[in-house]
Amino acid sequence: MKFTEEKLEQAFIKLLGNQKIPYVSGKTIIRNPAEVLLKDDLRKFLLKQYKASNLTNSEVEQIIRKLETYSAFDLYESNKSIMKLLSDGFVFKREDPKAKDLWIYLIDYPTKQNHVEAALSEKLDIAAESNNEYLINPDNNIYKIVNQLEIEGYEKRIPDGILYINGLPVVVFEFKSAIRENATIYDAYIQLTVRYQRDIPELFKYNVFCVISDGVNNKAGSFFAPYDFYYAWRKITGNETEVDGIDSMYSMIEGMFNHDRLRDIIRNFIYIPDASKKDEKIVCRYPQFYAASKLYQSIKIHQRPQGDGKGGTYFGATDCGKSYTMLFLSRLLMKSVEFSSPTIVLITDRTDLDDQLSKTFTNAKGFIGDNTIVSVESRAQLRELLQSKVLEDFTDKIIDLYHELKKEKESFGDMGINFEEKAFFDILMMIAHKFDFDYPKDKCINLSKEVKKVVDDKAKYIDWNHRDDIKAELKMDLIKLLAKFGYPPITKDEVYKEILEQAENFKKFNNG
Repeated sequence: MKFTEEKLEQAFIKLLGNQKIPYVSGKTIIRNPAEVLLKDDLRKFLLKQYKASNLTNSEVEQIIRKLETYSAFDLYESNKSIMKLLSDGFVFKREDPKAKDLWIYLIDYPTKQNHVEAALSEKLDIAAESNNEYLINPDNNIYKIVNQLEIEGYEKRIPDGILYINGLPVVVFEFKSAIRENATIYDAYIQLTVRYQRDIPELFKYNVFCVISDGVNNKAGSFFAPYDFYYAWRKITGNETEVDGIDSMYSMIEGMFNHDRLRDIIRNFIYIPDASKKDEKIVCRYPQFYAASKLYQSIKIHQRPQGDGKGGTYFGATDCGKSYTMLFLSRLLMKSVEFSSPTIVLITDRTDLDDQLSKTFTNAKGFIGDNTIVSVESRAQLRELLQSKVLEDFTDKIIDLYHELKKEKESFGDMGINFEEKAFFDILMMIAHKFDFDYPKDKCINLSKEVKKVVDDKAKYIDWNHRDDIKAELKMDLIKLLAKFGYPPITKDEVYKEILEQAENFKKFNNG
């Protein structure tokens, strides 16, 4: 079966309709021909999504203007910035100075994720994630597949198809007929990346990825990528046998454009490096998407203490993009509320692979959501970093929770500790689970009492949790205290050599 371009366009529209993406003719949309946003859809979505926070019409117009201010002249940087807004959301300052700032998402995502800036601020209202029902939130997005939309830029152009989510043109389709000898799928690529980029660059500020097709060959890729980096999507759920030809048209639409998978791709599987001289933007391939997603789910299921801690094994063929699979998995783990900013260690068995991963990951701090990504040169350095991570994690959690602990007073007579001491006990046990070491319960009870005394001593200063000098003293006092109690049971560290020598001697004496 071979398609004319018109029949191919209609086939895609019908198949996308099966994915609950309704068709709208561009001729019926009332708008300024130079505009690429469907502003009425964006207004409708934002007002509904943030109704509980009383988002105003004028505030919605501010958000729209924020998007429009990004320049199409520096297309790559503008697309990079807008992709960040799409995937991670952003802080929005309210008109009413008494109202909390909002964390705005332009797309309604199906699950919660960590956003560091919001988590650290008490002045933010995360309206879209204000209750537990958000974990099973229905899809509130406005989807449309639009054709015949005339766009006036430097020249008038009419893309074959544009998929809109909440008025944002996130996917652009370009079709060529397989029965025309002088028209190939490569011509569709040139139409997008040369002619459209030249004539209507405004459209691609918001672009997530592009699709090119002649019905038999169906590929997706980044607008900025070379043609060789456009790939077919050969599986629907990841469990089927790979398909090709016309069947790959069905597998692409059912695989990539299922609402949940499409939103997941937009949010977690489009990688733009922190810095790039080559305008790099990586759209996941289907093996990377399914491998990272299944590994993440397996790790969640096997997470301790309920699970056995064995997340699973992934076998990838040569040149299948394992580095990016690990990168996508790392983002899923770091953004997950279930794992609470985990420590991730990547170990390789080849120097060239180690160099490749180091280069990729240290240039992906914004994507992963962690500014402390480092390349480790030795076991001693790794031991030092892990030891430091335990101490920092413990200190940070104490600072975050202390004021909340002060709000409640309750006796825990059975354990011989009060409410605040019980909270510190829970933190200590949680960190022991997180870093996979055992620590006796009775010693932990005694340690929690001493921790409270140390914290109380520092908390006598009104602004203690905002003063670096007090926090440094707190950290040092905690290090000494933890060493005294043999927590954690690590006996060597370059930075705190003298302190940890005492801890080692205490441990040996205590065991002797």
